[in-house]
Amino acid sequence: MRPEGRTVNSDLRPLRAGIIGCGRIAGSIQDEVLHRPDFRALPYGHAPAYQQARGVELVAAADPQDGVADAFARRWGVPSAYRSLDEMLAAEHPDIVSICAPSRHHTELFLAAAEHPSVRGIYLEKPVALSLGDAARMRAAAAASGVVVVVNHFRTFDPVWRQIRRLIVAGHLGEIRAVQVRWVEGWSFGGSHLFDLLRHLLDETPVSVYAVSDDDPHGDNGGTALLRYESGVTVGVTMPLDAPGTEIVLYGTAGRIVVDEHGPKIFRRRDGLEILEPFPSTMHWTSGMVTAVEELVAAVHTGSAVSSDLEAGISALEIAVAINRSVASGLPERFPVADDTWIVPSI
Repeated sequence: MRPEGRTVNSDLRPLRAGIIGCGRIAGSIQDEVLHRPDFRALPYGHAPAYQQARGVELVAAADPQDGVADAFARRWGVPSAYRSLDEMLAAEHPDIVSICAPSRHHTELFLAAAEHPSVRGIYLEKPVALSLGDAARMRAAAAASGVVVVVNHFRTFDPVWRQIRRLIVAGHLGEIRAVQVRWVEGWSFGGSHLFDLLRHLLDETPVSVYAVSDDDPHGDNGGTALLRYESGVTVGVTMPLDAPGTEIVLYGTAGRIVVDEHGPKIFRRRDGLEILEPFPSTMHWTSGMVTAVEELVAAVHTGSAVSSDLEAGISALEIAVAINRSVASGLPERFPVADDTWIVPSI
């Protein structure tokens, strides 16, 4: 059973968190979504999530660009600002580090944070690394230090998607047979969210994938992919370069669920007809990023499980690598992927 959020013991001292990389996902991305018609729980961004989460306080931020960390600290009320992760670690001795820098820097920053004696948890952006070889180094460092890792696959922590997972487990849709997806932002960057969400919903990872791309020679920006699972479920993903947004349709033997930017819809089959039903919206309406932080805090204190850990992040990266390789070769790719040197062209 996956964790459904964790109770934070208020008698324990708040954990001290620091952010490295003060760009969009660290905070300003929330400004972009405030007035969009998306179906989304706020806060959205590392700094606002820390402000709302229980059991943790954001004490420092770091960014190598001139003035960026200082401006970020003023905006979010962070006490201290630094030019590097090393400076922040030496001065603040944080319990938790959020790695919000571009993915090409993830491995070096992760290793530095995991090896620091004060760091007990890492909140890591996706994709976790650019190659499976780098991801393996991160896995080894986490195992050696015992640091807890949560990957910011925020949909996996989102209350709506957790409700959908409960409906699937309860058999509300019957047996899931297929999933059809329209997605955005490339296989390794945006796709990381999708692949982890599929793991969460289907409770399995794929056994093979075949992908094509007509207009992207690198194979990562978009195209079409077909993922096959051991249970027999197939997942078809279309990633147009100009996709207007995301949509996931889960097809079961008793009905289907459609989820797009405007929210979920449930259709049940009755007497040969498809009937639209109200979505069961009684739930704890907590931002997925707040839930992720609170799961990380609880795991640091108690060793409890988290909903998207480093292994989940590596699995999502492996699917992106397999898709890139399939586009390049014109052949299906099977899992596990043996090539640990393939670099995905993410940011």
